[in-house]
Amino acid sequence: MTNTIRSLLPLFESRYRDPRNGNNGNTFGIQFNDSDIIVFTPPKSGTTWVTHMCHQIRTRGADVDFDDQDDVIPWIERLGTGYLEGSYFNDKPNADHVALPRVFKSHLTWDERPVGQYKQIWVFRNCVDMMISVAHFLPSHWGMEPLTEEEMCAFLLDNGDVEEALRSLASAWEHRNYADTLDCSTKT
Repeated sequence: MTNTIRSLLPLFESRYRDPRNGNNGNTFGIQFNDSDIIVFTPPKSGTTWVTHMCHQIRTRGADVDFDDQDDVIPWIERLGTGYLEGSYFNDKPNADHVALPRVFKSHLTWDERPVGQYKQIWVFRNCVDMMISVAHFLPSHWGMEPLTEEEMCAFLLDNGDVEEALRSLASAWEHRNYADTLDCSTKT
């Protein structure tokens, strides 16, 4: 199992660790408006689910007319990177959205979030459920043979993802009653 975990680390780092992390307050080139919404979640904790609900609300339930959600909801810390190459917002973070309010997504923690006036939705998920979800998602996403849940959970624990998710929750928790912040916890 240790060799499996070690073999995953370079792939994980190249795809999911942002070299710009630690640049607290970075706006990633976005000029935020006070009507903008950012959905903050640790990975595999409801990002797509909540951002799609926001998109459906802002378009009043219009038919889905995109192939990839990144074309209608920019992933803040991935803008301008190869990860989003070819997506609508990658090189133009302030481009018009299909509807208002503008919605963005992020896996940044409270302390890493961009500076600016915007509304915030914070979503957290039981860490065990998050690890199981990752165990099913990442191997298919990376084109690998499936890992056991134990192997993937060991990888996530060893790599610090669970700790990071808990740190994100702890850093956001004290701000949960702010007027511009909505805290959602998901249970599966």
